[in-house]
Amino acid sequence: MATDRSGNLYVVNTIDDNTLEYEAGATSPERTLADLKGYAPGEVALGPDGTVYVTNIHGPLPKNCGTFCIPKPGNIVAYAHASTKPTTVYKTFPATNAYYPIGIGVDAQNDIFVTYETTAVSGGKGGVVEFVAGAMTPVDTGIVLGYAGGVGFDAAENLIVSDLLCPCIGVYPPGSKTPSRELVKTGTPVTFAFGKSGRFIYVANGVNLDLEVYDYTSDRLVDRISGGGFTSSTSPTGIAVWPRL
Repeated sequence: MATDRSGNLYVVNTIDDNTLEYEAGATSPERTLADLKGYAPGEVALGPDGTVYVTNIHGPLPKNCGTFCIPKPGNIVAYAHASTKPTTVYKTFPATNAYYPIGIGVDAQNDIFVTYETTAVSGGKGGVVEFVAGAMTPVDTGIVLGYAGGVGFDAAENLIVSDLLCPCIGVYPPGSKTPSRELVKTGTPVTFAFGKSGRFIYVANGVNLDLEVYDYTSDRLVDRISGGGFTSSTSPTGIAVWPRL
């Protein structure tokens, strides 16, 4: 999930392979952003120019797939402003080990950062790749994750990354491979969003089955929203914040 500066809400619809755009306050989508056939959308982010970016976690399964087979690698699709069909496709694999793109964030310079998982069945490590603005080939940042989650930026342009295995959200200064600090060390902080001021970080926590609000500086839990139909089979997987909040 993500919101733009006007308060429009973007929601990934994995079942129907699309992303829905809701105008501020609406309960029915204004637009449907069609995805590539057979791909599984995962996360959405907005670029500073209004471009919508969506991670496709994986591609279609091979024909005549047996009991165990690996789908085609995922990718990133971009929708130029007002477009309902992909205008650009970014491939994270095989240039890097990013076979399954998970989370996505775009900084103020239009650099795209993507968390990923590999094809390793056991013992594999996730990480983060970057597409420098205008580039079509990613580079690995060297950040190592136990299990990849959401990615974004704080007000100081530090890279913020969820690691579900840690469990924690790491704060990475520009260019750093190691976090300067870790916060939200509970449950599985799947993904997060910041309020307008940057004072609070809002977290969708899968294992805790709630939405949590933390003071970003002190890592102090200040609010928790539980209920809402969350169960072990319908745990929270996305979160977005009204831009004026």
